[in-house]
Amino acid sequence: MEASINDQSFPIQFNESGQPIDKNGNPLNIISIDENRFHVIRDHKTYRIEILKKEGKVYQLRINDNKYDVSLKDQLDLTMSAMGIDQNAGNVANDLKAPMPGLILDVMVNPGDTISKGQPLLILEAMKMENVIKSPVDGVVSEVLVEKGASVEKNKVLCSF
Repeated sequence: MEASINDQSFPIQFNESGQPIDKNGNPLNIISIDENRFHVIRDHKTYRIEILKKEGKVYQLRINDNKYDVSLKDQLDLTMSAMGIDQNAGNVANDLKAPMPGLILDVMVNPGDTISKGQPLLILEAMKMENVIKSPVDGVVSEVLVEKGASVEKNKVLCSF
């Protein structure tokens, strides 16, 4: 995972149990105060963090008394970015295309299903990783063009809206 703040990128790493760790491998001490407020201790310094706004993977945070816009990228985002693929390029299209070649592990929607932007639609295995392919739009699935176990090439239409 990676966080971008003011055009600077910072890797986010996790230990085996899924707890965030610092660059030295030390677990971060994170205490949840409520759904949007946290207390973090890192390198003997304390931070008050509040989520002010969330839109997709972009957050507006107040850390102590400063506001920051933070953008998160998960492993799929990083892989697609490394391959030169812009995930947002197809947001106005009526078709969902395979971002990379791979094997369809699961299809989670059927024609006629009402879907929301960001809703998981398919699981695509590529480069030994399972990638959840999410809807770029709100809408209704008009056609599913792949089935579980199918091999797909990059840019193959997976489903239509």
